[in-house]
Amino acid sequence: MKTKGRKIIRFSKYYDSSLSLIPNLSNFYRQTFETINIEKDKNILDLGCGTGTVAIIVSELYPNAKIIGIDASPQMIAIAEKKIYMSESNIDFIIALAEKLPFNDHKFDLIYSFEVFHHLPDIVKNQALNEIFRLLKPNGIFLLNDFSHPDNIILRILVWPLRFSKYFRSNILGILPILVKRSGFKIIKTKKSLGGLILTIISRK
Repeated sequence: MKTKGRKIIRFSKYYDSSLSLIPNLSNFYRQTFETINIEKDKNILDLGCGTGTVAIIVSELYPNAKIIGIDASPQMIAIAEKKIYMSESNIDFIIALAEKLPFNDHKFDLIYSFEVFHHLPDIVKNQALNEIFRLLKPNGIFLLNDFSHPDNIILRILVWPLRFSKYFRSNILGILPILVKRSGFKIIKTKKSLGGLILTIISRK
């Protein structure tokens, strides 16, 4: 599948090892989802699921939900599928593009995306947001977690060159919330972590 976003291909087999270097990451994921109030038997989409790490955590939190994880990288999907092989999982992993999702309108109650949007140029970010809005049911929730404009002055200096990246630019300039609002969402909560480098946006259709 052709996309203007970046696919993680060569790095895929090292992806989980790199995540393991981040302390308390699993707890961070769990605590983030605990702030969302949805019923346990809903339809959930993991946009840019990678190797399925977050989807598996979500399946533990919502064992009666139907979870679909999509990613543009066949290599990442292959690793994700191996993790749930021979298990009675409530997750399906498929190869798909964030900007052209193969689902009917109003299918999902919750769509989330962790550290994916910095792999997308602005045109694809906007296309993906429009797709997310289309797929969510009325009052459905969209959870976005990604890089943002740091509050810490040292971090601002360190990430300053990323302003010139077509992928990172809107993240580092701090305009992700603006893009989310332009797509029709109502932002209900934002939270920064790691000196403002990471931004979590919880919004509703």
